[in-house]
Amino acid sequence: MELVAQLAGPIIETFGGLVKWQRSTQMCTPQSHAFLYVLLASWGVIAVAGIQLWRKVIRTSPKAVPV
Repeated sequence: MELVAQLAGPIIETFGGLVKWQRSTQMCTPQSHAFLYVLLASWGVIAVAGIQLWRKVIRTSPKAVPV
């Protein structure tokens, strides 16, 4: 039972944080609200580009032969 509580705690906190985040962003000016979404979108683009770079360049590069 304690394991379930340990696993459920972060999930419940995350959903609670999303509710608080929505409420707190309603108090922002339209400019700061737009900046927030642009910032979040740019983080997503950087993450996707990093994953693509890792898949194409790093994983497919030939392994160094030990001398």
